[in-house]
Amino acid sequence: MNSAAAIDVGSNAIRLAIGSLDSEGHLVVVQNYREAIRLGQDVFSNGEISEQAIERLVVAFSQFQQTIVRHGIKKVRAVATSAMREAANQRDVLKRIKERSGISLEVISGTDEARLVAEAVIATVDLRKKLALLIDIGGGSLEISLVDDGDVIFSDSVKLGAVRLLRILEEN
Repeated sequence: MNSAAAIDVGSNAIRLAIGSLDSEGHLVVVQNYREAIRLGQDVFSNGEISEQAIERLVVAFSQFQQTIVRHGIKKVRAVATSAMREAANQRDVLKRIKERSGISLEVISGTDEARLVAEAVIATVDLRKKLALLIDIGGGSLEISLVDDGDVIFSDSVKLGAVRLLRILEEN
């Protein structure tokens, strides 16, 4: 089987999914891991990721790398979203993750995030001959995609996630 690993660094948690394609070409998720590292709390309050959160992030990435090696995975994609996009110390965090785990973390745009969410939905839900509005509410942002006949025709991201909204409400 052709196996791969995906890592998602969100505003509330980081996740590792290991999957492979079955004989019919369908994705089968073999393992899922989740670590609650709330990067959004730091970034949406003071603009950067705290030293404590960075250390937890680096340790989690090192553990993820060990898991990836144990499974013999060669294809890995790690992406970060809203909190990391906005972190003033983003470059330092990315460098430390790479140095300690060997994993390169890619910070993606909000539009790319929305498109990837839409593609994941399209892969699991038959949207042919349908017009669909897909909305994903994350910790730091809201992703919106319009799908027509199974094709993404529009994607965008708005800085309006659950963690961000809580911070705003706490301040008022």
